[in-house]
Amino acid sequence: FCSAPPGVPPLFWWHHEASNTTILSTWHPGGYGGDTPADVAVVGDTGFLPLWFGDNLGAPNATVVHDDLAGIRAAFPNATLIFSSLDEAAAALAADPAAASLPTLTSEIGDTWMYGVAADPLKTARTRAIYRARDAHPEISVGDSYLFDLVASKLVEHTWGGDSKTFLHDNGNWSNRDFDAARDDWNYRVMEETWAEQLAYTDLALALAPPPMVDELATAFATLDAVDAPSLAGYRPVSLLPNGGAAVRLPGLADRVFFDARGSYRPPGGGLGFRFLYHTYDAADYARFLGYYMWPWGSTGCNGDFGKVNVSLAKPTSALWQTSLQAVWTADNSVWLLLTPDDKRAMVDYGAPGQVYLQLNFSEAVGSVTATGELRVLDKRPTRLPEATFLSFGVDEAVPWWSLSKLGYQVNASTVVLNGSQAIHGVDDQGFAAPGLLNVTSLDASLVVLGDPSPFPTLEPVSSPPRTASLLLHNNAWTANYPNWWPYGGGSGGVASGSYKVRVAATFSSTHS
Repeated sequence: FCSAPPGVPPLFWWHHEASNTTILSTWHPGGYGGDTPADVAVVGDTGFLPLWFGDNLGAPNATVVHDDLAGIRAAFPNATLIFSSLDEAAAALAADPAAASLPTLTSEIGDTWMYGVAADPLKTARTRAIYRARDAHPEISVGDSYLFDLVASKLVEHTWGGDSKTFLHDNGNWSNRDFDAARDDWNYRVMEETWAEQLAYTDLALALAPPPMVDELATAFATLDAVDAPSLAGYRPVSLLPNGGAAVRLPGLADRVFFDARGSYRPPGGGLGFRFLYHTYDAADYARFLGYYMWPWGSTGCNGDFGKVNVSLAKPTSALWQTSLQAVWTADNSVWLLLTPDDKRAMVDYGAPGQVYLQLNFSEAVGSVTATGELRVLDKRPTRLPEATFLSFGVDEAVPWWSLSKLGYQVNASTVVLNGSQAIHGVDDQGFAAPGLLNVTSLDASLVVLGDPSPFPTLEPVSSPPRTASLLLHNNAWTANYPNWWPYGGGSGGVASGSYKVRVAATFSSTHS
């Protein structure tokens, strides 16, 4: 809806090469269907016409159904109309003799709405923990886990709260000062309560978990919920270099570990290892994004869904806000870093965290160095102004292709169709890789951005694989159905602390760095 539709036909076979599985697929530009000839997907003598009632509205009443049928009969006077389930419709389409001539696609399509998943880092991390626990217990029958599975399936639906156009309906209080003054108003409280209600599904999943999973999930939630500055017991401080960076000698590594003044890790041989990034955006950024993304092209009807209407009133800055390395501690083969923003306006006028702690446990193998640890983002204030946070990785030579782990299979990121999600992808616990150069995994972050770090979907295929890829840790770029600011309250629920953690591991090839 309002989004550039992927370049696929209305009906096609999608073939998954790795599993040699083929499914009949249909795509309706705009998503909601309709009652015109342009809305029907046809193969041979069989047509499929979807007609959805609307978001979160339940079933239509009899009057609506009769009106829809009248429109369909007028559009297709010679057709026999059959009410059908999706399964029955797919079976009828596949059974038509002409179905064998439908095109077969193998490319990745991708979901361009996916960037909203990072709007609530805690919900995302908890959801991944829930699915991880379920996967670890295949012995639990569907009957024993039915209610748990039902609630868990709700977590990935894209409506993570009330529609901000309907319930918040405020295109004026954009600056942090105005936002803080308005936040106790009923419309702001209602929005936060809807986000808290969606987050509470993770607590309900825990309450409904079958016995073998309860302790595992409770421990996982406790780990994710308690995010504080590290105790640093047993660690010793490391003096910073005159250039503001640090060089740390670790017993398990042949070479010293280097960090620059921004806290970026530099792997053996040079090049970009990884770096924490905080970025804010302005009205011009949204104008560019909406200019190529909105569909039909040039339409403005969904600016309130995907844009930040009147955000220019607050005069936000489109900028990468720099952080600096403040302190380093080490013990054995482990390192803790402390980063803080250079410019306090990033914390006061926007939503940059006050402190970022990064723990890295290093190990070395033949031809590679691995850093495993966690990022702790502390003291982040809520803001309505558009923002995004990344942990960015890169290599200093050409990348042959990016491999993305999705549902346990490796996907070549270079195969995405036109208008599909080219840069932003969801990945499972096996993460992403530039084969032979870099491999990154995370238990808690779901999104990876290939190329320049940005929360905005890109639609045009890239000419060559980029040399950088970033975990998208948080953003509030989407306006309609995802949390517009984080942290948020919401009665007895919500997110009390502006802190979260992301566990991550990265392996760098020391022979290609």
